Amino acid sequence: MKMEKGELIGFQGCLGYDYDPTTKSISINEEEAKIVRYIFKR
Repeated sequence: MKMEKGELIGFQGCLGYDYDPTTKSISINEEEAKIVRYIFKR
C-alpha cells in the first residue's frame, strides 16, 4: 500500500540525507553531504 502511494518503505537513512517522519520526506544534510562528495571526488 505504501509503495502504491509513493511513500518510503524501510528507509534506514543514508549518509548525507535526513528523514523527517512528520512530513515523510528526505532532505540533504549538508554537513554529511560534504563528506560524501569528498569520498566520491577522490
